Amino acid sequence: MMYLCQSHRANKRNGHATDYSIENLRTDYYSAFDADYFRRLLGWVAKQHPEVQVEGDIIRLTKYGFDNCERYDPTFQRDVEY
Repeated sequence: MMYLCQSHRANKRNGHATDYSIENLRTDYYSAFDADYFRRLLGWVAKQHPEVQVEGDIIRLTKYGFDNCERYDPTFQRDVEY
């Protein structure tokens, strides 16, 4: 969540897309995980937690997740809109 909150904010400020490739997330931060397992794991996480949404190979922060970024990163700056 911390990664998604920080990335969403930075991308929104710079006019970039706020959807993220699950495969890029895996290779950048969780490369020890098998790709299929990681995709299934994130699908399960998205079903349990309304902060994230998974569609195909894309993960995104939901509005609810954005509104709760301070829970995961106390230094989160809310200087952008969702």
